[in-house]
Amino acid sequence: MPRSIDMFNHYLPPKYYDKITALGGSAHMLSRARNMPAMSDIHYRLKKMSEFEGYQQVPCIVSPNVDQVVEPEHTAALARFANECFYELTQKYPEQFPTFVAVLPLDDMDKAAREAEYAVTQLGAAGVQIFTNWNGRPVDNEEFYKLFDKLNELDGVLWIHPIRTYREPFYKGELEEKYELWWTMMWPIETTMAAGRLVYSGLFQRCPNLRVVLHHAGGMLP
Repeated sequence: MPRSIDMFNHYLPPKYYDKITALGGSAHMLSRARNMPAMSDIHYRLKKMSEFEGYQQVPCIVSPNVDQVVEPEHTAALARFANECFYELTQKYPEQFPTFVAVLPLDDMDKAAREAEYAVTQLGAAGVQIFTNWNGRPVDNEEFYKLFDKLNELDGVLWIHPIRTYREPFYKGELEEKYELWWTMMWPIETTMAAGRLVYSGLFQRCPNLRVVLHHAGGMLP
């Protein structure tokens, strides 16, 4: 039987969304995903997947990340909760979801490295998801190397997702980006910039085992 593996597929576990809401968090993209059956209704998703023979997904969380929706004292626990939701998914539907991409508390790289190790070694995650910057700091910032070194040790995969929002307009005189260009045009640029920074930083000489997946078809690199 032919097999196709979708390595980039967002899923929003309803229990995770409810946990964020209970902690007082919210985000435009999360609310948007919650109202899309293909993003948050597992039965709808499984029905659509069944239309394609041998089709599997490696699910990852919907952006934004945990550290952007809850206070720092909750990020580690929320990331663990999300990863356990994904683990339950892989255990219940192993033929459809053979593994998953772990969520990390990126506000602290020590916490992130610990959660990466737990998710990969204990829950069977293929790797972890980070974003093209964290609070404006680029991914080749020295603090990220605690995580990169840990992934290199674990032989884990690094997924990189763009993070720019509509509140970061390209033109300085505007307060918001128009026409949803903040993601249709700027996300590929963000992704390409992050990838370039990692290449020129010497990351792959320092971490030769590290493999990287760039969300949204690789930005502008192709």
